[in-house]
Amino acid sequence: TARRWLDEGRFVFVYAGGLGRPNHVQTLLHALATPTLRSFKPRISAIIVGRGEMAMELKVLSETLGIQDNLQIFDQVPKGAIQTLLKYVDAGYLSLRPEAIFQYGVSPNKLFDYMLASLPVIAAIRAGNDPVTASGCGYTIDPDDIDAISASICRLAELTPEERHTMGERGKRYVLDSHNYEMLASSFLQLLGHSS
Repeated sequence: TARRWLDEGRFVFVYAGGLGRPNHVQTLLHALATPTLRSFKPRISAIIVGRGEMAMELKVLSETLGIQDNLQIFDQVPKGAIQTLLKYVDAGYLSLRPEAIFQYGVSPNKLFDYMLASLPVIAAIRAGNDPVTASGCGYTIDPDDIDAISASICRLAELTPEERHTMGERGKRYVLDSHNYEMLASSFLQLLGHSS
């Protein structure tokens, strides 16, 4: 699907992760239904891959909103298949329902998967840390602000492929420089009061 949509000239992005209530994916569907995204050129389409208690509800919501032509929802697939999929999309999307505990930071695995794949990222997350803004690899917006989600998707779609690639490369470099095991171990030792 992703490859076919790209061949049709669409802007394609992916959400790969849990489909539970904490993942707050329904706001993405509402963003896809906004007049801005419906009328945007190039056509904007999303692929959702994952499993969770909200999966069927999201499929019903996509039909209710009338966005089935711009959205495909798939069950969870092996990690290797996700890595292949990330080669055929323009951006990654991530969201989490706001929680007080997130003031201490979040570290979703899929965020780093996107960044290591050199994808620009839209992060609909409110947390004490913000790797997307820190690295310059995309946009971080409020997870409840459907208009802001829609506008961020449009901003990415308006960029040239080269501009998106440059943005994605910043994210990859950030992960390799700041989140490799040596760096994390050194930071942990410093927290414990040991010199590295």
